[in-house]
Amino acid sequence: MVQYYDGSAWQSGSASYYDGSAWQTATAYYYDGSSWVQVGTSSTTTIEDFEDGSISGYALDTSAYTVVNATDMHNQYYLEGTVSSDSTGRAIVDTGPSVASGNTYRNEVELRADGTDAGALYGVQDETSLDGYLVWLGDSGSTLYLYLMQDGSFTELDSVAVTTSTNTQYIQELQWGSSGGLTARLLQQDGTELGSTAQVSDTTFGSGGIGFRVFNNPDTSGDATAWLDWIREL
Repeated sequence: MVQYYDGSAWQSGSASYYDGSAWQTATAYYYDGSSWVQVGTSSTTTIEDFEDGSISGYALDTSAYTVVNATDMHNQYYLEGTVSSDSTGRAIVDTGPSVASGNTYRNEVELRADGTDAGALYGVQDETSLDGYLVWLGDSGSTLYLYLMQDGSFTELDSVAVTTSTNTQYIQELQWGSSGGLTARLLQQDGTELGSTAQVSDTTFGSGGIGFRVFNNPDTSGDATAWLDWIREL
């Protein structure tokens, strides 16, 4: 399907080509930042987009998070996490949605205040801890980290310097290989890559739930706020 403007409104139609004997219908594709996708099909499976307007099912620091009814992010609703200046990090997790190795996942992130770090958790093991893999926009948005979180400890698997701005929406990506290869990427909304960690190997977790975390840097005064949204499988 293609769209064209007839002078007063946008209309839909089909693109065709002549193969030498007859007209054939053409197939159109677009690039979604990682692969070519046929127009009219979806390249993603939504895991979480908060379109139910709530964080029902999530555990841990739920009081630090609200679902906002506004079209600032992916769709009609998004998650806002706020951490006060006398706190460090606050997270919510849900083992209901399932993610697993052998797939690539993305989520939206926007740092709304200086001194804010934020990211998404993949492979969460239970709703009493943060065990899993954390794709993290840290150091007030200047470093993309990939962490293994287990038994209350953060193990940095790799990191890369990035340049970001507050009040700007970015895409975090986790490439989670079936054999344990892990790579984190940060992308602009148009798919331009801002940074990528090296591929590392870790098989501590192979599947699990999801989560989100917001952190207030201790050297920053005021609240830390981040918007998070739309975990999807490519």
